[in-house]
Amino acid sequence: MRAMLPLLFSVSLPASAQDLPAGLPGMEVGAQAGPSGVGQTVQVEGAPFIINGAGQEVKHACGGAAGRDVVINGAGSRVLLTGDCREVTVNGATLVVAIASVEKLVLSGMSNAVTWAAGPKGGSPAVENLGMGNAVKQAPMP
Repeated sequence: MRAMLPLLFSVSLPASAQDLPAGLPGMEVGAQAGPSGVGQTVQVEGAPFIINGAGQEVKHACGGAAGRDVVINGAGSRVLLTGDCREVTVNGATLVVAIASVEKLVLSGMSNAVTWAAGPKGGSPAVENLGMGNAVKQAPMP
């Protein structure tokens, strides 16, 4: 019998946007870091906007004709998403997320609180709640 070993890899990001190579086509770079330096974000055109970290307060504007996908990873952060989001994925614990407009929500982890103000075409967003103790409800934007 052959043993299977997991494939592990990691990616290290530069400490600041100035350390990135210049002139990469189709790439926009931004940094969002909490006091400990966690939560740096590099945004590649067409890829989801990813928010990583714990204990942060983050505001992001979803945009474009088709909306934008957002992935939130962490614990204890407060996230405000304005504009029209296509899909928002929430991974972690005790995250508080307020979304202006969203088509689909995917939640994992536990004890996350997600509110949305508007769904697609005046309806409700599709919701996949894969975690425990997560709360999802419609509410006006703060």
